[in-house]
Amino acid sequence: MNSDFDTVLHKFIHEFYGYGNYHGKIWFIGMEEGGGNTKEEIMARINAWTKHCSELVDVASYHQAIGIDKFFAAPPVLQTTWSKLIRIALCFQNIAPSIDRIRQYQATRLGRWNDDTCLLELLPLPSPSTSKWHYNSISTLPYLSSRKNYSEEILAFRIKSIQQKIIQYSPNVVIFYSKKYAKYWEEIADVPFMEAADNISTGHNGTTTFAIVTHPATRGVTNEYFCMAGNVIRTFHREKMRINAARLRRNA
Repeated sequence: MNSDFDTVLHKFIHEFYGYGNYHGKIWFIGMEEGGGNTKEEIMARINAWTKHCSELVDVASYHQAIGIDKFFAAPPVLQTTWSKLIRIALCFQNIAPSIDRIRQYQATRLGRWNDDTCLLELLPLPSPSTSKWHYNSISTLPYLSSRKNYSEEILAFRIKSIQQKIIQYSPNVVIFYSKKYAKYWEEIADVPFMEAADNISTGHNGTTTFAIVTHPATRGVTNEYFCMAGNVIRTFHREKMRINAARLRRNA
């Protein structure tokens, strides 16, 4: 691969964070995006990003630019991970998550530049699974020679950067998905977590509620679990906000 592509790839790794709006009230943070099944797809994704070179892009525009329109065209095909996250978002807002509402939310609201959600990834490069690594064959960047080297190179600065963005923008709620990576989520949130319900942990820093939930692609996890997660997080968030408001009144 030529040095020009390596330059762009390095920039993507250090500057791309995901989709949507930092000013959104609901943030979702995962370990890494799926995809990147072929060299051609990886290159298409990186090249599409160069049209903006921004930390966040619009999820629909970006996917349409790489030839993936089925999640946004009528009728939208439900994407496995997104549809479960949408269930959380709707239930957090106390909205019944009907299939029609989920489809509409996915097609028009989730991860959009001008809406209320933000989809971030701790690791920026898409990969079909943690057991696959294609980047050593398309790049000469030394830290992309293996997944291990890649993780060691960028995890610390990505954790710190996401942590700073949460402090800067103060979203209402940050939902980390995948219990497997709880140590990273706890480091980013920098708050104590408690088990609020079965496989749902919550914490709070005075302005933002944090939650750790099971990954949407986990086998055997039902739609009802994600609705429950949204309800649990909403109840926890409201109680923390009530306590904070009472404390402010007392100190006024």
